[in-house]
Amino acid sequence: MLDVVFSAGSFEEVTSQLDLMQRLGEHDTDLIDTVSAYKQEIKEKRKALVEDREEATELVADVADKKGTIEGRLAEREDMLQGVEAEIRQLEQAEEEAARRAAEAAQAAATATGSSGSTPTQRPIIPGGGGPGHPEVCAIAAQYLGVPYVYGGASPSTGFDCSGFVMYVYSKIGMSLPHYSGSQQQMGTPVSMSALAPGDLVFRGNPAYHVGIYVGGGSVIHSPHTGAVVSYQSVSSWTSAVRL
Repeated sequence: MLDVVFSAGSFEEVTSQLDLMQRLGEHDTDLIDTVSAYKQEIKEKRKALVEDREEATELVADVADKKGTIEGRLAEREDMLQGVEAEIRQLEQAEEEAARRAAEAAQAAATATGSSGSTPTQRPIIPGGGGPGHPEVCAIAAQYLGVPYVYGGASPSTGFDCSGFVMYVYSKIGMSLPHYSGSQQQMGTPVSMSALAPGDLVFRGNPAYHVGIYVGGGSVIHSPHTGAVVSYQSVSSWTSAVRL
């Protein structure tokens, strides 16, 4: 300031220089205040980022724990499902075996009745005479036991689906059926499940999603599902029937 006073040529110059110095000082003060404010803001943001990072770390750890718990539960349920599926397969196999034995027993009884002079249940008959329905298809259907299920299949050389199997068997006695269980359900005459005769078509669902052929003795022959083969099953799980 002394340098400004002694170097000035006039009082006005001194005043001007002092005013300039004051303004510069005020500007420097503003800069310092601004820098301090920026520093404080950065400090607060850094603190917030640290807190966010800690929160994110805790969240990731929590998600990992929950993921582990969920995976553990899924593994338990998968083991349980496999056990249930195995039990279902065993029950199905036992049911098919019981149905097969019942069908064989019914055929044996029919054969014995035929040898004693009466009309055997499984002998071919003329459609519309000699007995209700078409019992002759039972023996035809039995020829294809073991043929694998194939979706859309309608031939023993390629495999059968449920309606394709019924359609193929009935074609052997000259009857044409559609390749769809829902349409087959609409053909013929509805019959009570308590009054079934060999050769009647039995169904599940309405409209039907599955069809088989009743063979007597409380048994049905059908092409069940992917991974299975043409086999016998108890009629107990079937819900409706028609007689062609």
